[in-house]
Amino acid sequence: MHALLLACMHRAGHANAPYYSDGRAYLGGDRLIWLWDIHLLVTRMSDDELAEFVALAAAKQLKAICLDGLDACIERFATPVAPSVLAGLAHVGRTEPSARYLSGGRTRQMIGDFLALDGVAQRARWLKELAFPPADYMRGKYPDAATHWLPVLYARRGLHGLWRLAAGRAGGHPH
Repeated sequence: MHALLLACMHRAGHANAPYYSDGRAYLGGDRLIWLWDIHLLVTRMSDDELAEFVALAAAKQLKAICLDGLDACIERFATPVAPSVLAGLAHVGRTEPSARYLSGGRTRQMIGDFLALDGVAQRARWLKELAFPPADYMRGKYPDAATHWLPVLYARRGLHGLWRLAAGRAGGHPH
């Protein structure tokens, strides 16, 4: 049940956080290999394990994310999922924080990440790492600009990041 919960969370996390394949960034969690993992986990779990999975998803406020992952598997692989599992994951009451977090776009996700940190020190470290990642990362991200002065690369990154945040404000990814 924990592996299934993590597989659903992993998939959902890529709605706003890219994954990389062959040097290209992609958004979205509908990679077939991830969905197949969810399919395999679900089809090998007992009814009792699935009931525990639903209870765990509810306790962790991840029902919407788990239901979305199972629905995607049903759509693509005709994964047999008991109606009781789907009903147990169905939305009842207020929207879960995880569903709101993932459906709000990159700006809301970053604000959520920031607010989830404990204390001023952790928040300051997060802001520093966001604004000034390690020099090796910067040189790798901008290989065509390897001869540029590092502050110029940080400024380029900052301006591009601000533009992406402003442009992404209207968008979101449904879950």
